[in-house]
Amino acid sequence: MSSPRFTKGQLIRWFEKYADGDLTKDAGTGIIIGMKKYFYESFDGTVYEYQNFEVYRNKFNDIITLSEFDIESL
Repeated sequence: MSSPRFTKGQLIRWFEKYADGDLTKDAGTGIIIGMKKYFYESFDGTVYEYQNFEVYRNKFNDIITLSEFDIESL
């Protein structure tokens, strides 16, 4: 992965989607409070790296884990 798009403490807009992934269920603002990198190796040996983000949601006063596709920078 190249330079990170998001950093700890960054203000973001989050999107919660329905299970099918096409429709947005809810949205709001929050702060990234943590990040975790994961590695996935496919059957052909290709290694993929991705990150999940722990986000504090102002709207609900809770913490959820989201992928980079469910957040955008403000």
